[in-house]
Amino acid sequence: MRTKMTLAATCLACFCIMGCHDSKQAAAQSKPAAQVMASNEVCPLSGHAINPKFTSTYNGKTIGFCCGGCKAKFDAMSDADKAKMAAK
Repeated sequence: MRTKMTLAATCLACFCIMGCHDSKQAAAQSKPAAQVMASNEVCPLSGHAINPKFTSTYNGKTIGFCCGGCKAKFDAMSDADKAKMAAK
């Protein structure tokens, strides 16, 4: 009986600590700064969500990519191809 009460008290304490979490505040804090600065939400090459670690600047616009491979492909493109991708 004592073990059950201890377990219940522990669970209640964990719930109280974790339950006091503001989801709106957490969403604002968990959004990486680089992602906010990127002009796109999906990778122009793959269509996947961008990773804030992989960005390039083109014509003063920050373009986000899903991975280093897509960033490298974009960086190697001609200006004409970059303009097409940046417009997506």
